[in-house]
Amino acid sequence: MKEHIVTGAAGARLRVLEHSPEKAPTVVLVHGLSLNAGVWDPLVARIQNSFRILAPDLRGHGRSDVPEDDTYALSRTWAEDLAAVISLAGPGPVVLVAWSYGGLVATDFLRTYGQSGLSGLVLVSPLRKIGSADALALLGPDFLATAGGLTSTDLGEAVPAAGAFVDLLRAGDWDQATRERLLGAVLAVPPRVRAAILGRVDDGDEVLAELTIPTRIIYGSDDTVIIPAAFAELDTIIAAATVTAYPGVGHIPFVENPTRFDTELTEFVGTLSSATAAVR
Repeated sequence: MKEHIVTGAAGARLRVLEHSPEKAPTVVLVHGLSLNAGVWDPLVARIQNSFRILAPDLRGHGRSDVPEDDTYALSRTWAEDLAAVISLAGPGPVVLVAWSYGGLVATDFLRTYGQSGLSGLVLVSPLRKIGSADALALLGPDFLATAGGLTSTDLGEAVPAAGAFVDLLRAGDWDQATRERLLGAVLAVPPRVRAAILGRVDDGDEVLAELTIPTRIIYGSDDTVIIPAAFAELDTIIAAATVTAYPGVGHIPFVENPTRFDTELTEFVGTLSSATAAVR
């Protein structure tokens, strides 16, 4: 594993973890709200011999900078941050895998930079709009009930809300060690960062409707963070999409059904790599 520091929007320093082999197809993994690149560790351990993986800590998360400004509210911020990460891949196209809030970051990138640098897109339980009545309607009531605590500076409210958030991520129970690790990641993110992100107003549907690159949507049928109907709608919004629901799975399919997820991701990237090689 290598650790890189790239410079994102407004000079923010972002940590990116790279897993070899370097000459393999490049996959960029974008995590969700309140977590960090470590959420991908189980997936990385399983696929790192097949792909070159770049996994950033988003601004305000993990070991990346935590700016004390209003940059979190701007689509261009997240676009420039992700562009800085993708630049590590070099000239070849990459496959972008974006989970949860990472889905909105993906639309931020696509809005600003387009899709020409991507060979494919995998959206896992993606958030695609935020800050409107339509966006709120796509969130599960249990997640909405935690939002106030997640943005509170009162530890008596913040800690139980963080625990509830972690528990909502999967349909079943976490093992204790994993739950504690995820809880620590959530609590390490300042409440003001979550408040700024949750206060964003953005809608990625128009961006997604313009996609022509191969796109996979993977979600759990028992998701309680974002309602499953929000993901099923993407089948009509994105003409290039294949949408797959995992029965009995919650918001984190790559952890809850690793065998199926690994197989589908490997096949998807393999197909794209074969197509690229044929063109060359």
